[in-house]
Amino acid sequence: MHYLNILYGLLGLSFLVFIHELGHFLVARYFKMRVETFSIGFGPTLFAKTHKGILYRLALIPFGGYVKVQGMDEDSQEEGSYYNKRPYQRLLMVLAGPVINMVFAFLGFCFIYFCGGFYRDSVDSSKLIGMVEPDAKLYAEGVRAGDILESINGNAIVGRKELFFQTILNNPTSQVNGISVNYLVGTKRPFSVEVEPKKENFRGIEFNTIGLNGFASYLLFDLKRVNGQGMLADSPMKESGIMDGDRLLWVNGELVFSRDQLQNLLSEKKAFLTILRDHKVIQVKVPKIALADITLTAEEKEEINDLRFEAKIPQGEDLLFIPYLIDHDGIVCSKFEKAEDSCLKPYDRILAVDGVKTVFGADVLQLLQKKHAVMITAHGSYAPLEQNGSDSQFFAEVNFKELDRLISQIGVQAPGFEVGNLRLLKSVVPMEFEHQGSIFYRLGISLVDRQVKVNPNPIAQFQAGVGEISKLLGHLTHGELSPKYLSGPIGIVGAMQKGWSESFKDGVFWLSTISLNLGVMNLLPLPVLDGGHIVLNLFEMLFKRRVDRKVMERIFVPFIILLIGFALFVTFHDIMKIFGMLRF
Repeated sequence: MHYLNILYGLLGLSFLVFIHELGHFLVARYFKMRVETFSIGFGPTLFAKTHKGILYRLALIPFGGYVKVQGMDEDSQEEGSYYNKRPYQRLLMVLAGPVINMVFAFLGFCFIYFCGGFYRDSVDSSKLIGMVEPDAKLYAEGVRAGDILESINGNAIVGRKELFFQTILNNPTSQVNGISVNYLVGTKRPFSVEVEPKKENFRGIEFNTIGLNGFASYLLFDLKRVNGQGMLADSPMKESGIMDGDRLLWVNGELVFSRDQLQNLLSEKKAFLTILRDHKVIQVKVPKIALADITLTAEEKEEINDLRFEAKIPQGEDLLFIPYLIDHDGIVCSKFEKAEDSCLKPYDRILAVDGVKTVFGADVLQLLQKKHAVMITAHGSYAPLEQNGSDSQFFAEVNFKELDRLISQIGVQAPGFEVGNLRLLKSVVPMEFEHQGSIFYRLGISLVDRQVKVNPNPIAQFQAGVGEISKLLGHLTHGELSPKYLSGPIGIVGAMQKGWSESFKDGVFWLSTISLNLGVMNLLPLPVLDGGHIVLNLFEMLFKRRVDRKVMERIFVPFIILLIGFALFVTFHDIMKIFGMLRF
């Protein structure tokens, strides 16, 4: 099916080239210009047929085409030749290609609109931050996953596409504005942080990062996604109690807003402890440390060796611990010297580690050697949302008082304990991989995003598309955006392949969007593009004379070389993005 979608992408691009050249062809024939060649593609000929003096040709490389009219390369005044026709006729012939692409794009947007639109993942229309890198300045300033991102450098940001676009611009600093939200308490406060972007390389693309990893998405367990089985045969989630349609809401002390954040929580070296302090049960997160990395007193070594013996952990095996000395009964005695953490106090009694109950200090030591994930799910109806206001529905099914109550019972109540529509799962040990692996391979389950219905007005969609192209060109001409981020023919086919793999309407959307881009870009007043020919014909209409042919040749030849070089440049980077092995 994957290769079939690639074929659809190639056919889609060839179709757009075909209708573009067909526009030129039909108008040329209407004005009785003598067409010599109608070619789809470049390079070696795959198929050719001459009919009524016109060579119809299909070439190997489908990334372009041309209509050759007699006399375009010379000042011929023969009947039916290009320069035998009036300037306005030549102008309309050249204009027809881009116009037919734009008309097709608009009709495609109309088709989608009247068919009820299509569906996108909620992450594409979200303003809620998915994750903040722990070593980022934003994190140090208190910005966290779930906070609302309002703007970067004054530009409103909605969805991952706009965020990515801002990260690849060559800005020396980024002014990030938004609102920090404490969901459990119900408070909000604005933030404004100036960040110096740093360079990173991901899958062959170098970009500026400010420490934000995308936007928030739902993490819904889909029983039907994993080869029809719902989860891998050896999935650690098999006995956790998770049910089809459950939303993974809370993991190891934090609300979960994205796969990246979940991955980080599954890998972080911290323990989620339930403790008894002053007759009250509370939960805290405490960092884990390698005992080999710290200096212990003789008394501390003896106490830990006793716990090791009781836990039946062999001597010589590296131990993970918390920066506190605990006794036989799991009671905190003191903090290790130079330990920075201060979550625990003397006489705190550890009741559970990562949701697993403990009785003795040896139980604590044993549980600290492996990373457990303690999770809370929310069961509800996750039907597709309307695009407007989708963020306001992100926690619509969650009662935070009930969530707070359920969290307070971790390590006290048995797994499966429920409060409202919330359920505490049995703690699991994620599978280990050398490079962490994806969520699918660490938990063995498929997590999908909630769908959002997208159905923009076709006029608004058309205007937005033209606006995006104008903005892109503006950043390119001002040197704020490198051309290596543009997609060439391979990237365009990849985008269409992805669209067809989602649905027919997604495929039509991408086909229409690329057709609009093809139409608008061809109107640029560059000599080798349709826009260049339009300018020449307008010049002749206004000044009643043509540009000298020698002058045209001096202009056209360098631009042809530049265009070929540019095509090779973006194609090269398309290939490198696929293999993800180039540092720019």
